[in-house]
Amino acid sequence: MARRAARTASVECDVLTSAVNEVLGSLRAMGLEERGSITVKFIELAACRLASDTETARLGKLASAPWWVDLDARIEAEASFVPSLFLLLVIAGLIAAIGIVSNSQI
Repeated sequence: MARRAARTASVECDVLTSAVNEVLGSLRAMGLEERGSITVKFIELAACRLASDTETARLGKLASAPWWVDLDARIEAEASFVPSLFLLLVIAGLIAAIGIVSNSQI
């Protein structure tokens, strides 16, 4: 039985947090998402003075800003609907409606 070798490639790089959105946008624009996968690993801690100085020089105080793509993905993946919150909103709406109808100042 003849096997065909899979054509795969893997690229690994370190990217400053401030440039992640640009890099991911470029990778998606190239269509890599459709032909394969893009995997991102967020490093919680890295001791690198050069990277830290470069990021601080580039962004100033915004260097510690959240990485929005990661934040959005985590919220989407981990979000769950809590029925008690919906119940609280319904009760608050009813109280507000009663206040409007009865012309109460409370």
